[in-house]
Amino acid sequence: MEHTTNYSVIEQKCRTEELGEYITYGIQAVCCGESQLISDITTDKAQAESMAECFNKNRLSLIHFPEVVEDMMY
Repeated sequence: MEHTTNYSVIEQKCRTEELGEYITYGIQAVCCGESQLISDITTDKAQAESMAECFNKNRLSLIHFPEVVEDMMY
């Protein structure tokens, strides 16, 4: 039986001394009752939504999630 991972955008408030408070977006992956969150990926909501949509469309395996996010950011 194949398990599908669902990816969704998570909005978070972050704060640094340099920037002060700002809104950032991460992506949460949920599969078989397990979840994994990569936070503070981007401050561009549309970019985060596009990434999550791409992951869902291409049925990205949870095991590759961190690696793919990193590759897409650089």
